[in-house]
Amino acid sequence: MVEINRDSDPVHSNVPGIAGLGEACKLRQLEMETDENAIAILRNHLQHLLQAAIPNLLVNGNLNKRLSGN
Repeated sequence: MVEINRDSDPVHSNVPGIAGLGEACKLRQLEMETDENAIAILRNHLQHLLQAAIPNLLVNGNLNKRLSGN
């Protein structure tokens, strides 16, 4: 008797889940630039508030080459 491994059987793949993930990735790609810019604006605002409130506050890393959320 042949045992079927349902986890690797393409007939039993989660096709709707795979298609949904692909669509979610496509939508994220379309929104990413706008979101990244908005996050960077919020980050900079928070940084300025903190620097105004905390004397001698230092930011670690390169201020010109960083990700929006850092």
